[in-house]
Amino acid sequence: MIFTRLARDNKKIVKVLGLVSPLFDTRRENLTPREYWQDGTYFTHPARAKAVLVNLEPGRRLDREAMVSLGRQGAGLLEARTGLVTDWCGGISKDGRRVVLVFKTLAHDNRTWRRRELWVEPEDLRAMAELVPRRGKDRDRWQHRRRGMERGR
Repeated sequence: MIFTRLARDNKKIVKVLGLVSPLFDTRRENLTPREYWQDGTYFTHPARAKAVLVNLEPGRRLDREAMVSLGRQGAGLLEARTGLVTDWCGGISKDGRRVVLVFKTLAHDNRTWRRRELWVEPEDLRAMAELVPRRGKDRDRWQHRRRGMERGR
């Protein structure tokens, strides 16, 4: 399963970062919330979304390495689909059942390096959901539902 939401409040974002561990990004697996969430690296207007939170919840238990790999694959896929270089980190929830990815909405175009805002489209989320391992039944039901949508049902 995959869940997403926008976050506008700095304190809530830092709180979420404190609830998941270890924090990781492309290169490291020992980030602290303060190392990731630094002033000047996100939009500051109070009405503007500062981060997109994406929860990836596999249908079965995965070990720590597999969860970190899933998070990195999801972030890489989103960057490839949007054409942006994003500032992101991920973490594993305390219960070990989900990977929480935090993407700052302030991103850069990967060709021109100009600042752009990250918008996560439903198609991007569907592509990320395809990365998430499911149980056998859930996968069959998802495939059945998708076939039904293709037929116009």
